Amino acid sequence: TRINGEAAGDSWKKIIVVSNSNASTPYNLSLSGTWKVFAENGSANVNRTVSGSINCAGPNITILYQE
Repeated sequence: TRINGEAAGDSWKKIIVVSNSNASTPYNLSLSGTWKVFAENGSANVNRTVSGSINCAGPNITILYQE
């Protein structure tokens, strides 16, 4: 799910939430630009930066954002 945080007045201008319920197959998400990872693999406040693509493991929620 892609969310326009800027339109809602959020400091995160763009937000992507990936819900992968498949434990055996990661979901590969292609990215345009540089994104910060807020949550992945059951951990929040991850604070790492990714660009190009990210593998979203399952069963997990991955949250990425751009400021």
